[in-house]
Amino acid sequence: MTTNSSNDPSMQSDASDSAPGAESAASEIAREAAQIAALHGEIAELKDRYLRAVADTENLRKRADREKQDAAQFAFSRFARESLINLPHVKDLHTSFSLGEVKASSSLPLDHLKT
Repeated sequence: MTTNSSNDPSMQSDASDSAPGAESAASEIAREAAQIAALHGEIAELKDRYLRAVADTENLRKRADREKQDAAQFAFSRFARESLINLPHVKDLHTSFSLGEVKASSSLPLDHLKT
């Protein structure tokens, strides 16, 4: 007494019921795979934006350092240029006054401040 599953009506209904379930499972898997692919794309986009932001921040830091150095060099060069421009006047003052004259003239403003 063997039963043939292909002739059994109860087995045929199970097979026909499992086909729609298999299709829904396959569509569920396909939907989840598409969702995973979309998330991977979003991760790649966010990673790219992050790396660009890090690079922009690093470039900004380097530019600020460069501008700081340029400003310091400009200030020093301006000071040096004005010092060199006034150097002949300092030499003229040095040669025009004797040491005694400078001491006498330098005490004059101090006496004025003490009173």
